[in-house]
Amino acid sequence: MDELKPFNRVAVFSGGGSRFVMYCGMYVAMVENNIRPDLILSTCGATISTSIIRAFNTPEAIKEYLISDEFLTAAMNTFLTNQTRLDRLPYYCIKHSKKKENAPYLLDLFSKYFVDQPQNLDSKFPSLLTAHADAPEVITIGSEILYNANQVGKKRNGIKAFKKVLIPTAKVPVDYLNQYIEQYKFTPTSAVEADTTLLLDVEPMRAMRISTSDMFYMAPAFYKDKHYLGGAIDLIPFELATTLGSEVWLEHKAPYSAMEEGLVRAVFGYSGNERLNQAATITANRLDTSDMRSKLSGGYLSRKINWKKFALEITLPVSKEDCKEQILRQFDYGYQVVLNALKP
Repeated sequence: MDELKPFNRVAVFSGGGSRFVMYCGMYVAMVENNIRPDLILSTCGATISTSIIRAFNTPEAIKEYLISDEFLTAAMNTFLTNQTRLDRLPYYCIKHSKKKENAPYLLDLFSKYFVDQPQNLDSKFPSLLTAHADAPEVITIGSEILYNANQVGKKRNGIKAFKKVLIPTAKVPVDYLNQYIEQYKFTPTSAVEADTTLLLDVEPMRAMRISTSDMFYMAPAFYKDKHYLGGAIDLIPFELATTLGSEVWLEHKAPYSAMEEGLVRAVFGYSGNERLNQAATITANRLDTSDMRSKLSGGYLSRKINWKKFALEITLPVSKEDCKEQILRQFDYGYQVVLNALKP
C-alpha cells in the first residue's frame, strides 16, 4: 500500500528572479484545469506569487490584483543602490565566482546588493496581509546567515555559514516537517548546516521578505535579531515535496549559467547544477521553464552592461502601462507552461 501523505498534490515554485508573476499564471492554469495544488513550496521570487495566491486565490481575483494600482506601484518602485558600477559589486561577484573551492570565504552579503528594499513590506502590499479561507498551504524556503558583518572576508575554514529554514503556513503538519528534517541532511561538504530549522508563526510579508532576499540582489532580511538570506539555498526542494505530497509538480529549470553556478559554489559551497540533475531523476509531473530566459528576454529588471557608464544597467518599466504589459507577458508564459505539461 502507498504511504499516506498529508497533501494530495504539491507544486514546487522554484523562484524566477524578477519573473515571479509567471507562477501566478501557473497556479491559475492549474486551478482552471482541475489540478489545483493543496500545498506550494515556494522559493525566492515565487514567494511574491504565493502571497498573491493566498490573498486572492480565485483566477479572476489574482488577475485583477496583478494589474491593480497597488501592485503596479510596488513593482515600479524599485530603487537601485550605488553597487551597479562594474568595479563594485559586478567585479566582486566575478572574482568570487571564479574560485573553484566550496565557499572558501565568508562573503559580504550585508552591504553588497543591487536593489534597495525595505525590511517591512506591509505598506507596499497591504492587500496581501491576510489569506483567503480556501487558500492552499505554503512552505516558504529561506536561509539563516550564521556569521556577522565583522567576519566578512575571513576564510571559512570549514565552519558552517548558513542554515536552511522552512516557514510553513498554519495547517502544514509539523510532524511531517520534522520527519523530513530528520531524514534529509544538507550536503556535508557545503557551507550549509546539515539540519534545517522551522520558523513558525511568521507573518506573510516577513516570510516573503526573507525568501526574496537573494544573495547580492538585496540586503538580508532582519528578523528577531537574526539575518536571513533567500530561498536560493535550495531552489528545488524535491525531497520536501515527495515527503509531503502524493502527486508532485516540479519545475524543470534551465541549467545555472557559469556565473550563477560559480556564485552558488562561492556562497553556499555546493553545485547548483548537480542539484538540478538530482531533481531530474525523481518521478514528478514536470513544469518546463527551461526556455524562460529566451521567452521572457528583456522586460522587467532585465540586465545589460552599459560600457559608456561603466555600469550594470537594470531596466525598469517606464510607465504603469509598460509594467502591466510585462506582468501579463509573464503571467501568460506561466499559464502556457502548465498547458504544455498537460499535453498528451
